[in-house]
Amino acid sequence: MAIYLNVPTNEAYKLLSSGALILVSTSDIKGNMDIAPIAWQCPVDDEPVTKLLFVTGFKNKAYVNAKEKGKFVICIPHANQMQLVRDLGKCSGFEKNKFEIFDIEYSLSEKCQYPVPNGCMAYIECKLIRAIEEESMAIVIGEVIIAKAIKGCYRDRLISEKEMAKTIHFLGKDRFFQPGDLID
Repeated sequence: MAIYLNVPTNEAYKLLSSGALILVSTSDIKGNMDIAPIAWQCPVDDEPVTKLLFVTGFKNKAYVNAKEKGKFVICIPHANQMQLVRDLGKCSGFEKNKFEIFDIEYSLSEKCQYPVPNGCMAYIECKLIRAIEEESMAIVIGEVIIAKAIKGCYRDRLISEKEMAKTIHFLGKDRFFQPGDLID
């Protein structure tokens, strides 16, 4: 099991600033867990940044769960978890228990007690502030409760140019990339 170190809540956005794909972990009112890959995410406010958002289909189970329970966990997968990301994106949490069918090993987040797949470099627990539905999409805004990162993956920011903190980035149509070298 990975040991996660505390990241100040006003610096949690630095775990996302590379534009990485995220996994949103939730649970429904019956305790059924779900996790979904989400490509669109960003910080909301400035100095200090304590609010984050992601955009998803409003029929996505992770969205429905976050709206019902008022909380969610953003997990940041490592590039070596590409197959997990692909698997999670191919089925609905309404139809299948993704943790069972993909045999996902996980630990529970500190406050929300939602699953964080083993191998994720960091996670951010959020309280739902607002959900805005627009046509078939929803903008989900959350306030950071706690942020954690594995030792060596975070130093003032997620160190995405280092092998142990390589993130996944979605380009559309089942195309992805990972960051390369730091350019000073």
